[in-house]
Amino acid sequence: MGRFPDEAHLADLAAVAGTVDAGDTGRVVVQHTVTGPDGDVTWHVRLQGGRVEVIEGAASDADVTIVEDAPTARAIAAGDLTPAAAFAAGCLRVGGRVGALVEHHDAIRAAAAALAEARR
Repeated sequence: MGRFPDEAHLADLAAVAGTVDAGDTGRVVVQHTVTGPDGDVTWHVRLQGGRVEVIEGAASDADVTIVEDAPTARAIAAGDLTPAAAFAAGCLRVGGRVGALVEHHDAIRAAAAALAEARR
């Protein structure tokens, strides 16, 4: 199956992210790592000044980190599993300043909804 997400998928997410207005809610950086037998994939989503960016690679200033395996990431991307359900099942780990997810909930939700469209 190969690595997930691949470079094309991340490029699609980055293109969509550039069109999102997340409102001026400050700054939050959420780093994602998908683990898999074909290697890990790390990228981060930066919300700052109403802009959303999806950037390949690790963030030196990540507020929150999310780690999941490839099957979980694929299921979430397909809309077959919610991040909350994956977390509850122990398939998704969250670290860092988790309160930032609540603090920036509206902006994160707006960005997530727009990025979900790129995944379909």
